[in-house]
Amino acid sequence: MVKVNFQIKLRTIYKLLLVTTLSFLLSFSIFYQLRTKTLADNVKTRVKISDGTEEPPPEEPPDESTPPVDETDDSIQPEDNTNNDSTDQQDSTGTSSTTKKNSSSSSKTSDTSTSSTSNFTDLAPISSVVLSSVFKNSSSRTSDLSNLTNEEAAHFKNFIIEDVLFGMIQFTEEVDLSGEDIAQKFAELSKYIKIEKGKVYVDSENLPQLNKRARVSIYNQNLVPNEFSVYRDNTELDSEQINLDYASKAKIVSFDVAGFSTYIVKPNLVIETPDSIDTKTAEYPIRGRVGDLDSQVTINLSGEEEKFTMSPEEDGSFEHIFKLNEGQNEVVILVKFSNGDATIIKQEITYRPQSIIGFAGSVIDGGETYIYVVLTTALFVMLFFGVEKGREMFIATKHY
Repeated sequence: MVKVNFQIKLRTIYKLLLVTTLSFLLSFSIFYQLRTKTLADNVKTRVKISDGTEEPPPEEPPDESTPPVDETDDSIQPEDNTNNDSTDQQDSTGTSSTTKKNSSSSSKTSDTSTSSTSNFTDLAPISSVVLSSVFKNSSSRTSDLSNLTNEEAAHFKNFIIEDVLFGMIQFTEEVDLSGEDIAQKFAELSKYIKIEKGKVYVDSENLPQLNKRARVSIYNQNLVPNEFSVYRDNTELDSEQINLDYASKAKIVSFDVAGFSTYIVKPNLVIETPDSIDTKTAEYPIRGRVGDLDSQVTINLSGEEEKFTMSPEEDGSFEHIFKLNEGQNEVVILVKFSNGDATIIKQEITYRPQSIIGFAGSVIDGGETYIYVVLTTALFVMLFFGVEKGREMFIATKHY
């Protein structure tokens, strides 16, 4: 009897060891397969996102609202210049004034004539230059440079250059506009001065005469107050030092500059969700703030073809709630600003649903791997001995 009991115990221990070993190997195999599949899916997803977001933002179509060339400027200038000439020559004899007026008229109507202008050595070369219609049209406040003497051109005060669509530069220091060199460059001024959406550029290397202090105004800036900065090239400027001002109703940003290069108005962009986070909630909000109210925000979740595009609220805030996939999710946030610039931000969100043993396929790593294997092994052992005990009870019942 003792020998029979010993054999039963030995058989039970053998079954326990065998079942425990098999259960351990089975649970570890399941865990390894789940983890390998998840990592493979993540790599595939990351490649897909990279291909979709590396493309540069589409170029802005040309601004069709730029006013056409104003052909009337050429015909108006000679008439105005003639009147001004007659006023300037009031102290001279009638014959002398008439001769100068006729000579001035002939010099304005002939581009190639040099004999008539030689009679006016007191007029600066820039006085005969016709500026591009970008800076000179009926509503522009660009300074009138016609009939400037050499002395006036050499010490020109309060010089203004304006593009009525995008902005204005008002020099607070006098500038030297005399000389043939600057006159030739002013004939193609749009090549050296660019006033665009949110940007101002003056080529001070080729136009050192304009590397002076000025007040810059940039138009059509629909911004959140105090949620933007001004940059000179890639350096952010102190708002107090440049006397930064924003007129929200007129949508005009104004600031002082000590000299010229490239100045850009850059709206702030803040993403409130962390760059990398673990969550047990299936629905997760992506929140942020942008200083440009005319910007567009596009958010895309890894593995999802649909993209969500939205405009910010009046305070610049935006939000979208995603339904996450189990495991690792990559969120791509693309912000296109109204000046044509764009910013791409990527975030990783790992969704681990709540589960007792994590058998549902959730991604487990680090110390949680041990808990997963132990619990799974114990479950298999309990199930086996439960089934074995039930089988023995069934046999015993049938025997009796």
